[in-house]
Amino acid sequence: MTRDRMQSANKRAESAPECRIALETSRIEPCDIARLARARAAGASVLEALATEPHGRFAIGRVEVANDELTARGIAPGDRVAIHRADLRPTAGSLWRAEVDVPADAIHLVPAQWSRARAALLPELALALRALRAGAATTSDRVAVFGLGPAALCAVRMLKAKGIRTVVAVDADEASQRTALVLGADVALAPVAFEHLATANADQAADRAICFMPDNALLAHALRSTNHLGTLVVVSWMLSEPAVLPDYYREMIIKETTIVGAYRPAAKDWQEAVTILSTSVLDVLGDPTEIAMDAALETRLLQLTDVSLTHAQALIVFPK
Repeated sequence: MTRDRMQSANKRAESAPECRIALETSRIEPCDIARLARARAAGASVLEALATEPHGRFAIGRVEVANDELTARGIAPGDRVAIHRADLRPTAGSLWRAEVDVPADAIHLVPAQWSRARAALLPELALALRALRAGAATTSDRVAVFGLGPAALCAVRMLKAKGIRTVVAVDADEASQRTALVLGADVALAPVAFEHLATANADQAADRAICFMPDNALLAHALRSTNHLGTLVVVSWMLSEPAVLPDYYREMIIKETTIVGAYRPAAKDWQEAVTILSTSVLDVLGDPTEIAMDAALETRLLQLTDVSLTHAQALIVFPK
């Protein structure tokens, strides 16, 4: 698409009336808890912060008001849908509210018969499939997946399903390592251990690495564990402030690493994710932690840790 056509499409999208979604549940991220802690320290109401800060990477809800574009796609009021922040405009607010207004192209249909737990996996799997496309691994590659949250664990399962020779699951959390092995990973290691192995023996390094929501340390481990002429896919946003590029410059140049970003699942990723989740291949991931949006919300949120949020699905559940 040319720049003029893209700008024209964006203008049409901005002028179209948005659709209203009544939210059922929204994903909690470590950065959300950090924002809430800062709001609390500043004396702000946590519930006010929830509604104004850009919380939530995805949400599941039901259509209340559909515009013509959504209706043309066969999605009607009452249908269950998923929303991913990557599809929203930069000015979009929080996904931790009872209702949100979003453009039609940010809405993805969820099968009506699915449980909430299965519906909440849909955006995670769609993101994992986007990352796999960005990495473009071949069956002969050795692929390392760093940061074993729900999307990364989906990626481990899909890599093995696509016939990848060796999949290495990398995370400091031993429970997540065990889950990755159940999902088909050939090896599961802590980041430091895998880096030592990869730097000591090039045959053990990754041809392609996929790093999910990294902090600076995890990104550095992934880069150092990738082979010469390898590819590093960085998925979603950083959990900490991104490092200045020169911190990694020497490694990148010497290894001639290709670094690719993966952030916004395409329509075909959502469609493939629906097909896959209609089977039982990811049932081992179990049910998420659910926290009700009620008077005890603040206390429960601030009891969560980075580990519990990074390695499991934790969801805000809105009252009906």
